[in-house]
Amino acid sequence: GASFLLEGVECDDGITTFRSADGKKEVTMIGTAHVSEESAKLTERTIKRLKPDVVMIELDAKRIGKVAEGQSLADLGFLVPVAAKDPLAAGQVLLHRPKTGPLTRLGGVVQGWAQAVAGAALGKALAGFYKSVERLGLVAGGEFKAAVTEGRLAGSKILLGDRDVDVTLSRLATALGQTDSSRFDAFTEKLLSLEQSMGIDVEAAISSGTGEDVSNLVEGLKNQKLIREVMRGVKTDLPEIYEAMIGERD
Repeated sequence: GASFLLEGVECDDGITTFRSADGKKEVTMIGTAHVSEESAKLTERTIKRLKPDVVMIELDAKRIGKVAEGQSLADLGFLVPVAAKDPLAAGQVLLHRPKTGPLTRLGGVVQGWAQAVAGAALGKALAGFYKSVERLGLVAGGEFKAAVTEGRLAGSKILLGDRDVDVTLSRLATALGQTDSSRFDAFTEKLLSLEQSMGIDVEAAISSGTGEDVSNLVEGLKNQKLIREVMRGVKTDLPEIYEAMIGERD
């Protein structure tokens, strides 16, 4: 396969560039947090500087929001990958459809409904979280808006590069049901220890109830060393959740 060179750009911990060995193709990845004003500014600045052919954002067609009546996402310049129409995007009933017996098939459908309901509940919980964050004066998803705005100004194609949100939530609900609470507790303890070793106090920042403290917390959590350790821990200690949220979407 192709070999890649990795290097940081703009001296920012959130940016990495992948370049093909022949130097003809380049991908710049911007690591962001959804409630970070700095992430939005970094996204805007980077796209404005690079003027890329394609800007891929971690959103699917459902989460991009409503479009003008009579217009499709394609009309507005968004690219929706064909992979988004594969069996995964059709939901868990198709993924787990049994091959024998009417009762078994019924059980598979009921299981699919249960996963969908649990996924919807998770979606509401996440929406509630972002609303509570916005009440502190922070804006959720600012980096997406910046990416679309600057990408259009640069003449870039905008690629919706994430899996269908309902499938992800359904898979996450299933993964949570497969994960013993003791494993969560052990992982939480490990995470707290890691945060403390890096001088990060999540509980204090959240309990303060100020947007400034939460904003500073978010910026601290974007540290690449911390992220690598957290991802390694999730993959090892909570593999089902890792697959649903990261492995499958990657």
